[in-house]
Amino acid sequence: MVKEFDYVGDFKEGLAMAVKNGKYGFINTRGEEIVECKFDFISTFYEGFASLKKDSKYGFINTKGEEVIECKFDYVDDFKNGFAKVQKNGKYGFINTKGEEVIECKFDDACDFKDSFFKVEKNGKWGLINTKNEQILECKFNNIGEFKDGFAEVEIDYKYGFINTKGEQIIKCEFNHVYFFKNGFVALNKDGKFDVFTIKGEKINGCLFDDFKYFSEDFASVKKDGKWGFVNTKMEQVIEYKFDYASSFKEGLAAVKKNDRYGYINKNGVQVIEYKFDDAGDFGNGFAKVKKDNKWMYINIDGEKVIGCSRFDDTLKCSEGLIVIRKDGKRGFINTKGEEVIECKFDDAYNFNEGFAVVEKDGKWGFINARGEQVIECKFDGVGCFSEGLARVKKDHKWGFINTKGEKVIEYKFDDACNFSKGLAEVQINNKTYKVNINGDFIVLDENKNRIEISRDFDCVSNFKEHLALAVKDDKYGFVNIKGKEIIECKFNDANEFSEGFASVKEDGKWGFINTRGEQVIECKFDGVGYFSESLAKVKKDRKWGFINTRGEQVIEYKFDNAWSFSEGLAYVEIGGAYGYINTSGEVIIEYKSFFPS
Repeated sequence: MVKEFDYVGDFKEGLAMAVKNGKYGFINTRGEEIVECKFDFISTFYEGFASLKKDSKYGFINTKGEEVIECKFDYVDDFKNGFAKVQKNGKYGFINTKGEEVIECKFDDACDFKDSFFKVEKNGKWGLINTKNEQILECKFNNIGEFKDGFAEVEIDYKYGFINTKGEQIIKCEFNHVYFFKNGFVALNKDGKFDVFTIKGEKINGCLFDDFKYFSEDFASVKKDGKWGFVNTKMEQVIEYKFDYASSFKEGLAAVKKNDRYGYINKNGVQVIEYKFDDAGDFGNGFAKVKKDNKWMYINIDGEKVIGCSRFDDTLKCSEGLIVIRKDGKRGFINTKGEEVIECKFDDAYNFNEGFAVVEKDGKWGFINARGEQVIECKFDGVGCFSEGLARVKKDHKWGFINTKGEKVIEYKFDDACNFSKGLAEVQINNKTYKVNINGDFIVLDENKNRIEISRDFDCVSNFKEHLALAVKDDKYGFVNIKGKEIIECKFNDANEFSEGFASVKEDGKWGFINTRGEQVIECKFDGVGYFSESLAKVKKDRKWGFINTRGEQVIEYKFDNAWSFSEGLAYVEIGGAYGYINTSGEVIIEYKSFFPS
């Protein structure tokens, strides 16, 4: 039913975008063209409206294909919460679903309607406007944050304060740093002291701290009048300010310092482990590393020495019941009784994770299990720990992934890679970051920020733009659709993403352009190119830049040493070290100056 179309997108709100002969329209679920393919561009439907481009201007149609909001704007965003951001004469405002300009187009920038406000910018400063077009908050802030628990952080010249949901500034911008406590409290640093306020902007009397640490296990260690104590999530003092130092609570205990000695207290403030250590760390897995008489050891929650470290060169933290040690320059492992259970024979080693530890031998890396058995040979140039059943490994200067059997499950093809988390891992190729799933398939985003899965058969894939994604296979460039199908063959030496229906491609050292059907519409004859913007693209020929139209015709002479793409009818250009602006006819609108404008 859709064979006559060059492209058909996914259905949303009962309609799917369709492209025919380079023009955009919509079909219904029966394949009927209910919105004629005659527009230069149409977006996906949001809240019953789709933006469209006609004669270089933007407007909106409804799901019947009726042009309900006239194409008169220079730019539009999708409708969100009943409003759409629009641009007119270089300024931004908002319209409602009737096309009425509820917020006048007079701002330099604006953000989507959220928290009952429009965030708008004027002369580099931000403010808030409500749906009645009333200025709730003057445009005087360098930044306005998101509302949280009824208030939002605001900044003026690197000084911070807060506003409430009425737009009232409840805490003046006079603080150097902002820290969120629990239960709606906020701590603000001024002149080296921390004040604590409620979400109503009320200062908590008696809460003026010299220092503090974030909450852990519902307690925060704070410093007041030179001594440390603890407060709860109601900002009530629960443990007296009497310590020279206090760490955060971990596993119900906190390391504290008194008279130059460390010990441990419980959440009642009761000393449970004697003040006798030169240094002390946090508890983890039931053990804490402490220092006494210049020797390190491990203690349990009863304060009993369970592992003496003096016979080892050094030790790391306990993980999965085992501790990495160094002895005579080699790494091995001891258990929580201090027994050497894995011989010190490795050049290096790291903590256990998911039952495996990374070890090094003769400059190569592999893995052992908790019995010390070499389960994955030391043959890799680099490795990470196991996470979600997979580990990143490096071989022949490239990273890939193996499973717990040492089997390669994702090809060694990445310049860098991170561990898996929530089913995804970040990888790098040519200084660009991508995400892959546990199968090695690329996870990219379409224009609506939906995740799209693209086969691992490609070397890399970019996010979608104009319904196509740039893909690389065997060092050749092409394009795939949202189903992951290679609809423009990977045959080009280089390529860039689509813009206004055209993508630049490189063959035999020269650049040209293709359309969304993969047809070579502008010959590869240029030394360099930019992307199409406002129907013009910068191109380089004989060491000079000029501009062509979508038919490949030269419309602005090749005479510039450098050039930038058109925006709002102007392009920034350079001649002989002087910079200026030209219009789409090539006329100088802003005279050349011998400096780079900010």
